[in-house]
Amino acid sequence: MSYKYNALKGRIYEKFDNMTIFADALGVPVSQISRRLNGEVGFSQKDIETWATLLEIKPSEYGKYFFA
Repeated sequence: MSYKYNALKGRIYEKFDNMTIFADALGVPVSQISRRLNGEVGFSQKDIETWATLLEIKPSEYGKYFFA
């Protein structure tokens, strides 16, 4: 199954201006962010919760951002 993360990418740019700043906030390399957003690596429940916290995404909105 493949997901499209356009809404998630938009939220990252809305809250952090660019991927580098978001990656720094997560404490991971930008390449890790790119691999997830390109569908090369899946999201764990912990990943979703961490990203959602930083991006101020409510649990009721997870589907829109992580399962589209």
